[in-house]
Amino acid sequence: MRELYQETIRETSLNITRWTVDSIRRKSITKSGCRLFRDGYIGVAGTFGQPDEVTWQEAEANLTQQIPYPYALTEGIKRTVDLREETRDDTALTTEIEACLSICQKRYPDLVLSNKINLMDMEVRLVNDTGTELIHRDRFTAIALLIKHANSVNVFDSVYETIHRRFDRDLFLKNMDALLGSFSIPAALPAIDKPLIVINQSEVLRKLQEELSGKKMGRGASLFTGKTGRPLFAEHFSLDRNASEEVFGEPFFDMEGTTLTHDRMTLIDRGVILTPYADKKNAADYGLPLTASAGGGYDDVPTLDSRSLTIASDGRTLKDLLQGEPGIYVAVASGGDFTSEGLYASPVQMAYLTDGERLLGRLPEFSLSSSLFDLFGKDFVGVTADTPFSHEHLAVIRMMI
Repeated sequence: MRELYQETIRETSLNITRWTVDSIRRKSITKSGCRLFRDGYIGVAGTFGQPDEVTWQEAEANLTQQIPYPYALTEGIKRTVDLREETRDDTALTTEIEACLSICQKRYPDLVLSNKINLMDMEVRLVNDTGTELIHRDRFTAIALLIKHANSVNVFDSVYETIHRRFDRDLFLKNMDALLGSFSIPAALPAIDKPLIVINQSEVLRKLQEELSGKKMGRGASLFTGKTGRPLFAEHFSLDRNASEEVFGEPFFDMEGTTLTHDRMTLIDRGVILTPYADKKNAADYGLPLTASAGGGYDDVPTLDSRSLTIASDGRTLKDLLQGEPGIYVAVASGGDFTSEGLYASPVQMAYLTDGERLLGRLPEFSLSSSLFDLFGKDFVGVTADTPFSHEHLAVIRMMI
């Protein structure tokens, strides 16, 4: 049996130096992974561009390594998802972005913006001899700008990161005005021990992702071992394996071609762990449901990977979640981590005070601390239904400062 996994990435990268697009780099790469299955083993070979018979022969030769793969291939599924919305070509988009940067430079002459804006066009496909043909197409603009004051000795003082499928001049300028306009306004930290922290989900989900591994839980090495089906977190905390259009740069199927009903699956429901995430191997080894969680390189044997996990929102906006209390929006928190027991601490290099609609001013540096079970238990407030200041649905959690 043969199976082809293929990624095609077309990228236009704009290098930004002091508000100006000073260089443009373009690349287009197709990577093909050829998989051959026989007698419970898998052989894999990869190549750039389209594979030929030589690549398949290499995959067959690699069967001699006797890598076990006694799992059924995804069979007879045909589906194409096309999420591309941007109709302008890269030249027109570059012109639009340059115009926006010029406007911001005139509004904020004391600040300097640098780094990258990438215009990405991707296609991922998986086809095999059982009649499966899965195709995922997406196009988006990924913005990662470093912000510093002209007189600052730091490499950068703040960041602006966002992703959109259609670049919107008005939204870009609105978010930049919010961020840059409050950059030079000093603000004071709320005078309470546990203020409301507004933070990217990825910053606080790392330990949960690690401990929710089907392999780790199956081997009895997780903090959650033996606790499936018991309430561990807040009743209003739910976690999904998310393969929907909300996710950028990741197809609706995993590296094994597994898909999810409605492209989502609940792993934690109202504080109760239903199941860890699992690929075909760990699902078979430990009797777990498949959660479309196989990852790896295009020319690797698929292995367990957390893929995209997102906290479910109950529909409240950031303003609703704050309920009139000031929040601390964390823009840069680098150097933090969790201990093996689940204790969390992180320095915060850049944060802003917010009322849920606006950024009110720049806060001094401080540190955060909490624990895994408090983050998503008694101190968890919710996740925003709106996407203030970027494209993210932000988590609101009380933490010690």
